[in-house]
Amino acid sequence: MQNEYKQKAKEGLKKYLIIPDDPEYKRLREAASYLSDLVYKNEASKGRAHYTTVADTPALLKAKENLELQSDVNGSLISC
Repeated sequence: MQNEYKQKAKEGLKKYLIIPDDPEYKRLREAASYLSDLVYKNEASKGRAHYTTVADTPALLKAKENLELQSDVNGSLISC
């Protein structure tokens, strides 16, 4: 039973045909890729329309303030 399966599989591989990339096939593949990219970008832009930004939380505001203070300190140390 297993030998028959292997034999049929080998026969099936003999019938396998590799199609070379002809110019028409390449053009169609590039067009499909381009169309897929357009659809992806359109879906992403639709998703962005429903996105709302979150207001700065007190912790985020404090972190921004600390970053500015740290930048000021580092800048003054370098110029000395």
